[in-house]
Amino acid sequence: MIDSFLDAVAAGLEQQEQAGKLKPRSFRQFRKDFPFLRSVIVEGICREGETVNIIAASKVGKSWLSADLGMSIATGRKWLGHFETRPGKVLLIDNELHPETLSKRLDDIQRERNYDLDTLDENFEILPMRGHVEALPRIAAQLEDLGRDYTAIILDAFYRFVPSGVSENDNQAMMSLYNTLDAVAQKLGCAFFVIHHASKGTQTGKSITDVGAGAGSMSRATDTHLVIREHQERGYAVMEAAVRSFAPIEPISIYYKHPVWSMSELDPQLATPQTQADKRQERNDAETKAKILEALGTAKLSASQLRTKTGFGESRIVRGLDLIKDKLQSRTVRRKRTGKRAEVFWIKESGDCTDGCTDDCTDKLRTFSDGK
Repeated sequence: MIDSFLDAVAAGLEQQEQAGKLKPRSFRQFRKDFPFLRSVIVEGICREGETVNIIAASKVGKSWLSADLGMSIATGRKWLGHFETRPGKVLLIDNELHPETLSKRLDDIQRERNYDLDTLDENFEILPMRGHVEALPRIAAQLEDLGRDYTAIILDAFYRFVPSGVSENDNQAMMSLYNTLDAVAQKLGCAFFVIHHASKGTQTGKSITDVGAGAGSMSRATDTHLVIREHQERGYAVMEAAVRSFAPIEPISIYYKHPVWSMSELDPQLATPQTQADKRQERNDAETKAKILEALGTAKLSASQLRTKTGFGESRIVRGLDLIKDKLQSRTVRRKRTGKRAEVFWIKESGDCTDGCTDDCTDKLRTFSDGK
């Protein structure tokens, strides 16, 4: 399959070569023929005839983001309330979701954003392909036959458009697919937005163009390589892009609150890549929290009693109690048997400390988060 696919691409290139000879232009003639940049579709991101990659980890909400992008262009609204768009007809080709699921998502976004329904009906078209996916070269040929005046075409998700037997890690094959997109974009005068997933593992230590699963040619062939990565603050993300026909854009912070993504005023700080030591500490913390909660159950125990039950040292118990402080309550008591004061802890859902307690309490009830 790979050989037949590449043979077809080679044949197409040969036809192009035979169709016309090389025609260099002088500097003045070249400037006269191309005096202006192409028309902007999304300010700072995309122009007419360009291809844009939108890259993020799996299941973070790329499809919600891209559908909102398509509706923004269709209605001429700012994308994310920030990027100006040129209104025009949009085609969303989705090969991951069942039509019913996709319809519900689009309805949720439209209601949340209050996009004008009449404008969407005129400018936003949907082509669901789950269950009857076709490879990109075949789709490209059919797009030309549609005769629609599209401003933007969104392909979600790219990996399912790759021809059978072709690896997304094959630089030559991926370059050929992007050449196909480029040729269709030129003929239709539209832009392509390609939705693709990042590779597994942390992405924060990579350069922008290194983010994304598959061959490196995928980021080099596109005009804009837009990536979404984990923010230092949990629940947020950093969006940044390598662009070709615009001045470099500043990274921004965004967050997802169902069903849409929005901009945030947070500084766009990427999450710090985890070291092996960080990963070990994370595993230890998870074990510590689980064992302390298991030891407490419905009991009220002091730190020394928790050390006995878990087998952990003092510092690990102190750290563990701090990690789960939002789940605990504590109280200082005087042990009847020894007369010594001690702080006992219990899980909030376990009831008041007085339930079954035989100690004399000397202080008022307080939460562990008070830090006392």
